[in-house]
Amino acid sequence: MTPKVSFSPDHQLLASIDREMVVLWNWNLGLDELLNQGCTWLGDYFENNPNVTEQDKQVCQGVEQS
Repeated sequence: MTPKVSFSPDHQLLASIDREMVVLWNWNLGLDELLNQGCTWLGDYFENNPNVTEQDKQVCQGVEQS
């Protein structure tokens, strides 16, 4: 089975599902917090991966990172 991810209808829970486990995440982040966390997580990847294009790096341009 391919792992799957799904949001609840109210977008407050995220479920990740694979063959052996279901994990529910309380997903009460707003868009700004989500972008902040995502760009913080991707920061080293963008800086150190030689295959990342300048266009890809612009995704996080102007996003405050923690």
